[in-house]
Amino acid sequence: MTGKYASLFVRGIDKVRSEIPLKYKKDKERKIAEKCLQLGHEWTRIVSGGFESVDRFRVPAGANAKEWQQQLKDECKQYIKDGLDPQDAKGFFPVWVFPFILQVLLSAVINWIVRKIFDNIFEKDEEE
Repeated sequence: MTGKYASLFVRGIDKVRSEIPLKYKKDKERKIAEKCLQLGHEWTRIVSGGFESVDRFRVPAGANAKEWQQQLKDECKQYIKDGLDPQDAKGFFPVWVFPFILQVLLSAVINWIVRKIFDNIFEKDEEE
């Protein structure tokens, strides 16, 4: 992995990856969380220009910090949702899980992954 900030992002992603087994006890849940993390990592690579810049994550002058972070989180969540193959997602949960419940479960996993990714990004960014 290359890029000026690659190690910053990798450490954050590795930290989230190490927390997945603690949060998700079932193998299928861990697999979907890993897939969401992979997509979240991919999104951070894309928006950071191959880990060359963290400017995309900095709050623009005059912007509300919470709203800016929420906008970024929403973009990341949407990227993850768009990147998940519906068939793969169904394979992670029992067949009896209805589509609505499946969406709720997936949203919970995606929200947790994105929150953890951003906790690490903004924690690291504040250190610079």
